[in-house]
Amino acid sequence: QCINIRDLTFHSGSKYNVYTYNHPQLIHVQPSIFPHLKQLTIYVQSWTHVYQKLCTMIFGNKFPAMESVSLPYANGSCISGIKIWSPNLQYVDIQCCNKSMFYPLLDNLPNLKRFNCGLGTNNSGSLKNRNLPLEQLNVDTYDRSSASYCGSMMSLGELLDVYQCMPNLERTIIFIYDGSPLGRIMDQFNRVLSNCPKLKTFECHIESFGEMESSESADEIKKRYYLFQDSCVFACKTQRGYLRGIKMSR
Repeated sequence: QCINIRDLTFHSGSKYNVYTYNHPQLIHVQPSIFPHLKQLTIYVQSWTHVYQKLCTMIFGNKFPAMESVSLPYANGSCISGIKIWSPNLQYVDIQCCNKSMFYPLLDNLPNLKRFNCGLGTNNSGSLKNRNLPLEQLNVDTYDRSSASYCGSMMSLGELLDVYQCMPNLERTIIFIYDGSPLGRIMDQFNRVLSNCPKLKTFECHIESFGEMESSESADEIKKRYYLFQDSCVFACKTQRGYLRGIKMSR
């Protein structure tokens, strides 16, 4: 037993394939061996039976002391084995999170405060819980590391529906790929985020194929909304098109 270990991290080797890499020691991450584990970080790991079982234990309250977890990947195949969701998990970071796991995590982790994730699939989903405890959400809706655009995993409308369920939200960073005019995007975010009374900081990075507005027109657009009046609007050219952004802090 390693009863005194509270924090455990698995790094990758110097050369690895993200689809086949397997930590040989992962099988030893068991509640009986690490009964007081509070934080677990795994940087790289392929989807194996051992890893799937570990995800089920993490989110299924088999590590009752765990408060923070950082994982490379997660999908809904581990949900069927969960009888009681972990009440102490507050901080979750998943590099590639399928929607089959994204929505159940938000719906069922009762004390989740911060969730960072990159969406991995474009399958449909929706929230049942309309009053989430979440205080911080950082989400990538497309693969920003790819040199070519491979598609957005969540539409702007679906994303906005998620934000309508977050009355406790204080901070958020969003990366979206959308060809809509900046004025339309800011109008939609204004409608939703105006219902987040505790919001302190907000960043929205919008990439698109379309021509971006000039900085002058973007400044004119933000003046329409009290929420964005003190925000910073920026724009630049990227490999795939144009990146526009809004940063707000208050």
